[in-house]
Amino acid sequence: MKFAPGEVLVRRFWRGGQLCFVNVLRVVADDERGLRLWLPLGSPYWRLVGSDGQTLHDTTIDVLPNPRLKQLTWLGSEFMIWMPADRAYSVWWRWADGAFAGWYVNLEEPYVRWADRGCAGVDTADHALDIEVRADHSWRWKDEEEFRAKTGHPLYWTEMEAHQIRGTGERLTRMAEAAEFPFDGTWTGFRPDAAWTLPARTAGWDRPRATS
Repeated sequence: MKFAPGEVLVRRFWRGGQLCFVNVLRVVADDERGLRLWLPLGSPYWRLVGSDGQTLHDTTIDVLPNPRLKQLTWLGSEFMIWMPADRAYSVWWRWADGAFAGWYVNLEEPYVRWADRGCAGVDTADHALDIEVRADHSWRWKDEEEFRAKTGHPLYWTEMEAHQIRGTGERLTRMAEAAEFPFDGTWTGFRPDAAWTLPARTAGWDRPRATS
């Protein structure tokens, strides 16, 4: 299936059979280069939070006490998210006060598309380890401690899978250093359609996880 420009999608993260993070975004494009989504300031999102205030950055999903999806508001920076097909990552173009400010690499499972009774989206699972790439192509790892702590846990990734995840990140850092696509300036001048309103979550957002 293809998504139409301006269409609202739900981007969902899963872990251990449980929905743990939800964004609502608008489709920028869906073409031969992949799916691109717009995440504006002020849009709602939902994060799994325990009764003690901990999130999945703090602990594993199996010990999070009385977890619930808490609604929050996206603040700080606006992003365009590029999701290439069959790749274990997404790349986020970041804008601060309307100016391009660099990229963010989110290491994650290859995504699966779905559409169901008026609601549509993509499903994936986060790999914790991420990369921040500045506009000058310098970069740094993010959340390495969390990635190491969850390696080997039965609901996360094995030692072998962790090696593969880091290897994907290392390939992307070499591309960033060489200013190769997607870090070559492509799409850095993008601005969203001025007519787009904030996206809203619609009925059907909590349907079961889509599988390939």
